[in-house]
Amino acid sequence: MLDYVFFDPDARVRFLAFLADLNVATETSEDTDDGTCSVWVSEDLDDELGDRIDAEYDRLMIEQANDVDAESGYAVNLVGVQYTRPDGGVGVVRLQPATMNQITQCLTVEELQRFVQHVADEIAAGLEGPVCRVLSQGLDTP
Repeated sequence: MLDYVFFDPDARVRFLAFLADLNVATETSEDTDDGTCSVWVSEDLDDELGDRIDAEYDRLMIEQANDVDAESGYAVNLVGVQYTRPDGGVGVVRLQPATMNQITQCLTVEELQRFVQHVADEIAAGLEGPVCRVLSQGLDTP
């Protein structure tokens, strides 16, 4: 089962409605200790459906991160794009809304998220130097 964790119950409700529209079976649980709520989905989904579900979850996670930033007053005028660290932790790259608007004229939000993830993977891999030296190390790197 795939575990989708939410910190905001309203986001979980919207995610469950999204999954119901796709006729995806779910299980749910709540952790009263830390206030999180989870949605469990079978791993036996075709790749296209899995990608749609992951994209919606990413969108909701970005929305939650932006809501937290807005509540704290830290990033009222920023938009977040998530990435996953090698240790499984989640980070957010914050962008000015004007920059995000320019980028999304050329890329979808999903394409931008994949690009940010690729950059994060490259940084984590520690590849340095000119492109020709990096390429000589092998194309199978992130």
